Amino acid sequence: MIDEETQHAVRDYHLFAGALDDSGGWKGDPPHLMWPADQAWFVAKDVDPDWIGVGGTQALVDELLDVPGLDAARSAYDASDWETR
Repeated sequence: MIDEETQHAVRDYHLFAGALDDSGGWKGDPPHLMWPADQAWFVAKDVDPDWIGVGGTQALVDELLDVPGLDAARSAYDASDWETR
């Protein structure tokens, strides 16, 4: 794994490279940004615990929308927050 610290105006980030399964074993907060090497999908989680953004193929989005009990909504790349409700 790579642990490269990147400083941002508001918070610091650490860059790790590894298998997706590695991310579940970290102590503390889960990763805020995950993007695989093949760039097939993207996950963004900020400090708001009720929101996680997932970008991917239409098939991935459709699968997530069909998960029972998952509060998911489709959004467009250029949509405001209010357009997704």
